Amino acid sequence: MNSINRKLKKELIVIGLSCLAFQVGSSAPSSAAPINKSQTTAELPVVNGALSLDQAVSLALKNNLSLNRIRRNLRIARAKTAQAQAARSVSLSTTTYLTTGSGDTHSMISGSPGVSPTNSIDVPATGESADQDLMLMFPLWTGGKLEAALREAKSLESATSGDIAEEQLSVALAAREAYYQVLLAQGIQDAAQKQVDASVENARVAQEEYNVGKTNLATLLRYKSASSNAQQSLTTAQNNVQEALIDLKVVLGLSLSSTIQPASILYEPPPPQPLDQLIALARKERPILAAAKDRIAATMSGIKAIHAAFMPQIYLTVVGGSFNTSSFGSGPGYFAGLTIGIPLSEGGSRHAKIREAKAVMEKAQIGRQSAELQVESEVTKAWLSVQSAEANVTASQREVEQATEAERVARLRVESGKGIYLEELDALAALFQARLDRVQALYSLNTSNAELMRATGQM
Repeated sequence: MNSINRKLKKELIVIGLSCLAFQVGSSAPSSAAPINKSQTTAELPVVNGALSLDQAVSLALKNNLSLNRIRRNLRIARAKTAQAQAARSVSLSTTTYLTTGSGDTHSMISGSPGVSPTNSIDVPATGESADQDLMLMFPLWTGGKLEAALREAKSLESATSGDIAEEQLSVALAAREAYYQVLLAQGIQDAAQKQVDASVENARVAQEEYNVGKTNLATLLRYKSASSNAQQSLTTAQNNVQEALIDLKVVLGLSLSSTIQPASILYEPPPPQPLDQLIALARKERPILAAAKDRIAATMSGIKAIHAAFMPQIYLTVVGGSFNTSSFGSGPGYFAGLTIGIPLSEGGSRHAKIREAKAVMEKAQIGRQSAELQVESEVTKAWLSVQSAEANVTASQREVEQATEAERVARLRVESGKGIYLEELDALAALFQARLDRVQALYSLNTSNAELMRATGQM
């Protein structure tokens, strides 16, 4: 009989070690699935050629590094939802017990911490024992605790999606602003180039007149100085274009080795809708408002889960296994039944959790009100900014027309001998400034319109 018991004990030990090896192997990361490495700048996409504004926005939404980092939050939220869903399913564990001891009373030994469901056995006071158990548990009724926890997780997942959508609006705005910044820099460069061309021509004419004695040296030097200053302005403008292109590539998430150029121009967009219609549109479309509602719903589900946690918790439990002891002999066995847990007192923990949850609820409700006020404020400010920018564009157009005519008249006066060279230089400088004001006004109008798009939830 002892030889049979020893043989059975050895078999149980082998089974236990096999289960342990299986658990360790299944939990280890697979060598076939390499760990994702952080993306380096060398791995960023390279794009060459002309880009429309819509193409730039699409690239930003796909490649922007900050946005892609935030998108990982949705993976986290989805994983938590899956965990809440799994809590409503069957849980299964296996436990191996190998014990020895001496004494007068039996002892209870629990399974390893962190293994769920947790098993425990009664071991004999004296002698050796081996036991291999398989335990299954399934929630039959938890007072709605698991269901509320799942609803909470789903609401938080939806809120996270809203946060990401809100961030997408911000990235789209950043892409448009960076794109318009390049167009602004190019517009300034074009104005500076026209200034250089005119200054060089004036200096050439002044040199010819000086050579034949029609003008003095001071006038010639003044024209050459103006030409030199114009060239410096052009060099600065050219550098600003390259810096703006770098900023655009960063926003789009592109490699800095990309060679891109905007295919669009600064333009006058159509007038916006009335303010009240835009506010109504924003209340419907802005993801930040939907996310605020989802967080309130998640908090309400959390409160229900806290209440349900103090209801009876009923689980179906099935345990099967095989044992071998020096005191009780050996053999297989199983049992099945219901486990019913009823929390009686938590020392005030329940009420404290409920107070905490209600405070979180109040915070979420205030957050929703704050989000509504923020959205209405952003729409109103952007709408006012568009109105102001439209007026400035109209004024800048008149300024360019007047400065162009003033420069033409000043040039004719100098050519006919009725005016002095200083008039022509001043008129040329005024025309250059008018062109800059025109480009700046168009830039402000386009960026204000982009801000209004984001404020109303338009991608």
